[in-house]
Parts: sequence; structure tokens; C-alpha cells
Amino acid sequence: MTAGSVRLPMPRFRLFSALASAAWAAYAIGLGRLGGATFAHSPLLGAGFGLALGMIMTAVYAAGRKPARELETAGRN
Repeated sequence: MTAGSVRLPMPRFRLFSALASAAWAAYAIGLGRLGGATFAHSPLLGAGFGLALGMIMTAVYAAGRKPARELETAGRN
């Protein structure tokens, strides 16, 4: 929807969409291969590490984010 609202030409959208898809796929495959090689001896440990890392990243994001109420009052000034 955003690409259409800013009138992004379809060929350009397709190009960048394809590039982003390829980059995401390479990242996911690389992460899976690295995790598989690192935690080959203990898949459960790998799953636990992934969950812990996800929770830490979420906490860091939430700590750095302004509450919605602050964003609303900042927009009124």
C-alpha cells in the first residue's frame, strides 16, 4: 500500500522487493547454518539460546521506545 501511495513505479518496486527477499533468505539460511553448526551437539540448547536472545532483543527495543502517550503529547505541541 505504501508503494502505491507514494506512486513508486512497479518495476522499481519489484526490483527492490526481489533484492530484499534475496537478502532476507540469505540471512535466514546463514543464521540457520551457523546455529546448526554451533549447536549440533544440543539442539535444545540452541532453541533456548534463540529464545533468550529474542527476549533480550525485545527488552532492549521496549526500553528504548517512547510510550504512545508521550508521542501523542509531543505531536500536539
